Amino acid sequence: SGPTSGGASDLVGEITTTLHGNWYTRGNIQWDRAENRFPKYSYYFQYNPAKNRILNIGKQFSSGELAQIDVSAEWPITGRWSFRARSIYSSRDSRNVDSYAGVDYNACCWAVRILGSRRLSVDTANNNAATQVSAIMFELELTGLSKFGHIPDSPLRQSMFSFPQNSPTSPGLEVP
Repeated sequence: SGPTSGGASDLVGEITTTLHGNWYTRGNIQWDRAENRFPKYSYYFQYNPAKNRILNIGKQFSSGELAQIDVSAEWPITGRWSFRARSIYSSRDSRNVDSYAGVDYNACCWAVRILGSRRLSVDTANNNAATQVSAIMFELELTGLSKFGHIPDSPLRQSMFSFPQNSPTSPGLEVP
């Protein structure tokens, strides 16, 4: 919001905490002092027991704009295979905004990823009509060279926050 006509600026705060057992939290809030309300806030919980394992769940709220629940995960299945998924759900509109799930296979020199996705597509030329669009995404990566195809980043890379491994008392914003 910024400064208001009454001269009272909004207050904004953020807190991150390290909990027991590889659990972490992060929350932020904006308080509109002139109207004595909280127009924006978000909070997330994260379980990150190892460098290649992560589970995030959270909520983002902005008055009159959005109210979304965000869940993401990446977890090894077996050997070189891992599972990754993310879903963003609009609780304000009672519908999916963007979701995907799939598998990765990582060898030493290459990787392949296959994901199924479903996202909300808004047609601005047709009175903002919204429809769900499904797709299958494929990506082949030659490590150190290039990628063919495009899929969403790993939840490990797109995490809202991450904490360094083996340092439970020093939270940071970098992905381990």
